Amino acid sequence: MVSLVLLAPMSIQSSTWSTRSSTRRAILEHVLTNIIGMDKDDPFPKALKAQGVSSIADLLTMTEQDITDLVYDDEGTNTPVHRAHMNVIRILQTWNLHLIQTYGIKKVDWMDQQMVNEYEWDKIQSLCI
Repeated sequence: MVSLVLLAPMSIQSSTWSTRSSTRRAILEHVLTNIIGMDKDDPFPKALKAQGVSSIADLLTMTEQDITDLVYDDEGTNTPVHRAHMNVIRILQTWNLHLIQTYGIKKVDWMDQQMVNEYEWDKIQSLCI
């Protein structure tokens, strides 16, 4: 038996990839700006971008070493991010696990405003401090 595999033309494949990548980046930016309250020009989002962190999944899989090695370009100088910003990653990682356990889900929908909102962020943040 011979099976055929049909592939979409490269232009369709790359545009799908580009759309998914843009969506993942938009979700990360939504969480950072709307839930956590950071400005896009803060050093922390710049450091994430410089390190290639472009999605919540990237952020959630960061190791402790990845977190402590985060730097941003401050007028030509690699400057470590503030400790409080490092803790934002740790709290997000903890929150992710908390939401999975609380709701019995496999993956958090970071756009679900019932689960992920400023009030819930403040609550989890106060528990982690």
